[in-house]
Amino acid sequence: MKYVLLLTLLLSVSCQSDHAETIIGQWQVDSVATFYNGFTYRSPAQHWNETYRYDSTQVTMKRSEGSQTLPYYIEKDTLYYLDQLRSPLSQFTIVRLSNEQMILMKEKTPLWQGGEQTRYEIRYFSRTNDSPLTTRVSP
Repeated sequence: MKYVLLLTLLLSVSCQSDHAETIIGQWQVDSVATFYNGFTYRSPAQHWNETYRYDSTQVTMKRSEGSQTLPYYIEKDTLYYLDQLRSPLSQFTIVRLSNEQMILMKEKTPLWQGGEQTRYEIRYFSRTNDSPLTTRVSP
């Protein structure tokens, strides 16, 4: 069953070449699903209160209880967040990216030693009322 879910997610990965344009704008985290060896936990994101604003200059502003500015770039179907020295901090597979919805999947390291462990997180976003064509964050 766990492989069916993972296969479905991977097969639904969008093949759009314009991810860099589509992502520009403000996104609200709707919920987060965590998968670990067949167990899934999905939490609504009201308590997260996270928004991400992506800029055409490849800078994102993450807001939750505070704010954080991170450079990013997109290569094929992968979103990379970078530190201030432009070294990769984390990466997410872009499962779906449309004008209204974004779904990102992050592979996570197993909690215990040993093989055959599957652990990942899926974040569901919706675009806020903030227009993707007029909003830009300056670096």
